[in-house]
Amino acid sequence: YFAQLVQKRIAFRYDAAKSIAILMGVDEEHIDLASQVAYLQQQGFLPKRFQDTFDPMEPLRKGVTASVFQQALGIKGGIVLHLFEASERYALKELVFQGIMSPGHVNDLVSGEELVQIMTQAAQYKLQRQPNRTP
Repeated sequence: YFAQLVQKRIAFRYDAAKSIAILMGVDEEHIDLASQVAYLQQQGFLPKRFQDTFDPMEPLRKGVTASVFQQALGIKGGIVLHLFEASERYALKELVFQGIMSPGHVNDLVSGEELVQIMTQAAQYKLQRQPNRTP
């Protein structure tokens, strides 16, 4: 999947849905797009404005990407995210600060290559914050 994704000039919201399912380890049980979008909605990973109107066929923008990944990774953020309601702009700032995303405007389109890079950084972030497990 990621070999094909990296070739896309523009990623779509369905790419983000599949990426989050993979990141969260639920891609085996949420195989199709409808199930993946339902998972995002059930988990509260979507920005409030998309909770009922998430169109997976829309091009993916940095703000939506940041918001979804921030929620999925459980990133609480700094004081701004605590004082103000979560927004795409503050989510993007926080993910840039964490080294997960590159800087830009919330309306910038996300390429497939950039989404793969975000996934890589998000997976590393998630691994670093998991409690140590002993076999």
